[in-house]
Amino acid sequence: TLFDFPGRRTFEWALLLPLLGFVVFKACREISQRVFAPAVLAVSGTVALVAGKLGPQTSHGLAYAGLGLLLLSSCWTIRTKISGRS
Repeated sequence: TLFDFPGRRTFEWALLLPLLGFVVFKACREISQRVFAPAVLAVSGTVALVAGKLGPQTSHGLAYAGLGLLLLSSCWTIRTKISGRS
């Protein structure tokens, strides 16, 4: 198929490493501000995304669920910032 090429797994890891770094940074920052729910959503979404894409068996549903959790976490953080409850 179009997305099968040599070095694909290395390319996927290279794309996921900045995501993992960002989620760790975001989780540490939110936990230090005593906002736990978006941090838990972000970490669980990242785990689901990585497991769905790079696990022993590819699971598109798990990967999409992980993306949804990451989006929900971001929206929650934005809503908190806008409402001034940070």
